Amino acid sequence: MKKPGPPRTLAVLFAACIVLSLLPLGFFFSKAADEEMLMIAGYEVIPPVKSQMPFESGGVLYVPVLLFARQNVTVTVTQAGVTLATLTHMVFFDTRQDVAYDENGTQYAAKAVYRNGHWFVPVPFTAERLDLYYSRNSQLEPVGFVRISRKDILVSDETIVRAWPIFIERYWNEYISTRTSVTTASSKPPATSVTQPPASTPITTPGSTPPPATTTPEPKNYRVYLAFEGLSDAETVLARLQTENVLAAFAVTPADIAENPGLIRQVAAAGHSFLLLAATAEEAIEASDMLFSLCKRHVSAVLPTESLTAEARQAFEAAGFALWESPFALDGDVSTQDMSLLQNYLNRHTSGAFVLIRPGAYLRSVLYSVFRLLAQESSEIFPILPIDRPVLP
Repeated sequence: MKKPGPPRTLAVLFAACIVLSLLPLGFFFSKAADEEMLMIAGYEVIPPVKSQMPFESGGVLYVPVLLFARQNVTVTVTQAGVTLATLTHMVFFDTRQDVAYDENGTQYAAKAVYRNGHWFVPVPFTAERLDLYYSRNSQLEPVGFVRISRKDILVSDETIVRAWPIFIERYWNEYISTRTSVTTASSKPPATSVTQPPASTPITTPGSTPPPATTTPEPKNYRVYLAFEGLSDAETVLARLQTENVLAAFAVTPADIAENPGLIRQVAAAGHSFLLLAATAEEAIEASDMLFSLCKRHVSAVLPTESLTAEARQAFEAAGFALWESPFALDGDVSTQDMSLLQNYLNRHTSGAFVLIRPGAYLRSVLYSVFRLLAQESSEIFPILPIDRPVLP
């Protein structure tokens, strides 16, 4: 007589155990929510914004590049990747290969992440490469903080915790009272999308008393000198400038002028000004003479196309040219623009910010984001006229 087999229930349980043993342990546990924290640059507490909140991935803490920019780190975003640089150190995050390189060309397994319209970098790795102080405090009430600081002006974390507990708590309570949305993450945004932090009126829960500082901040009223490089997207730019009812400057070379006389006249007829792209005083004189022959307008404002020697600088000044240098540049070929970097630049140059926008496939998206930011801050936009000289602190 045939013996009965094991009960079907036991067979099912045995098969289930085999399947479950093949699954990774992380399958059984949902990922914990990102730990919210304040960011401190040097001894400056940065007002928290949900879209710029630090987060952990693979056990590594990521912070927005804005935190490093607040410590005089130059941040450049291109199609190839994200570069952070000081006077002596540099780290480049190759966003195509998801690796990083330092100033010596050494490769590292580190990557930059695009999330909620901002670029984030691994904070311990980046701080070490740039020789900056880094710390993380998770014990402070009501919230911890991550901190980046230059080592030459270092104030201890203990001093900050001891001296500013009420100040830190106020920042955090303001953030909690205005938090209305849940952060969503993506490794790469849609090609034409640029997300901005919401500028909504703060919301409080019923029965709660909001702190005095939760009112909408006053606009900064930035003074912005806006310039566009070249004429390849001139018609798109002219249409947008007309919509915004503002004047700007077009930075042109002698070749741009010679090849596009019709566009030059169209730009001049619309009331916009010109900025000469030149490496030498002779080249600038040639471009200025060409502009005068087309639209009866001499131009004396120059954006040097390369670093100037003392002799070259003297030659420009002797010829009567005003040099406009070190603009904040936005590349129209980059879809993943981080407007917090522009905001930071504007905050440091309220009396005169020089912004240069380069042509590219995503220019319309860049223009939308720039004018949206400037409109929120009630900024004044000026063309670069011959009588203007940069007022850059």
